[in-house]
Amino acid sequence: MKFRKKPVVIEAFQYHTGEQDGRVAAEVVAGDVSYPEDGTMLIRTLEGEMIARPGDWIIRGVKGEVYPCRGDIFALTYDGAEKVASPWRPIESCGEGVMALFMNYNETDVSLVCWVDWVAGGSGMMFPRRRPTHWMPLPAAPTAENGGAK
Repeated sequence: MKFRKKPVVIEAFQYHTGEQDGRVAAEVVAGDVSYPEDGTMLIRTLEGEMIARPGDWIIRGVKGEVYPCRGDIFALTYDGAEKVASPWRPIESCGEGVMALFMNYNETDVSLVCWVDWVAGGSGMMFPRRRPTHWMPLPAAPTAENGGAK
């Protein structure tokens, strides 16, 4: 079986020799993080003691736990969260002949309504009862090549 990691935003910082980063101060006080004289950082985790070397990233997981990740693995696994752009586009940019997911966000009563629809006519007549504020193109239909039914 194959699995895909859930898109979770994590906090992380890169470890450098001799730095005692304040972001793990609570773990140092609790005895779960220590700094030996060899320039490494020792982190006690549920899986046992792990060593962070200079250049490694220290990750704070979804449950608040901290653990090291080698710099090369981190670079292959994570992108900066600020790089992740929203897939939602302003409704004014939606053209004709589009099957898309639409959204209406109402700040007055803080409601969010989403629906799938086909845009065939001009933008002024698309939705007689609904007034979308944003849209998102739908992904391609599944095929045998991209993991769909064979």
